[in-house]
Amino acid sequence: MASMQRFMRAPLATLMVFVCLLFTTGCHVVLVMGYDDVVDHGLNQVQQDTEQFLGQLEADTGTPAASYDNTKTFYIREDAALKTVRTRVQFQPKSTEVLTQIDALTSSLHHLQTLHRSAGPNGPSLEVVELASAPLESEFASIARLQVALRTRLKGVPPNATAPPISK
Repeated sequence: MASMQRFMRAPLATLMVFVCLLFTTGCHVVLVMGYDDVVDHGLNQVQQDTEQFLGQLEADTGTPAASYDNTKTFYIREDAALKTVRTRVQFQPKSTEVLTQIDALTSSLHHLQTLHRSAGPNGPSLEVVELASAPLESEFASIARLQVALRTRLKGVPPNATAPPISK
């Protein structure tokens, strides 16, 4: 009986040591793709182009310059840019979060395009432009937060970094 208890304790002790080693070695789990400078710059360019377009659309509201026919090249160009970035991202491991953000942004731009197409010859009203801008701004903010986090993770913590002093 004593030898049986010793036999049962040995695997249990080995398992406990193994589990402790797993926890103390600092396993690093990555849940999202790594930082990609080309993706970051591509998405920043889409944001800059979109902000400029929305500003111009607001300035030209009520004039033929704001009509869909006079602005449709913006939609064609940005759709192509987002498809290009999406293609690059989809082949990277753990890219689901970034793909979700790109898809949401693409959907919002398509929604704006649909509203713009259905507007009259002088383009959408200022209210429509402002309402369509809100989701775009939210998506750009979400994308920027994730890209900053990915870029920060890439840089890591400098080896000479110290904690701030504790003040009393």
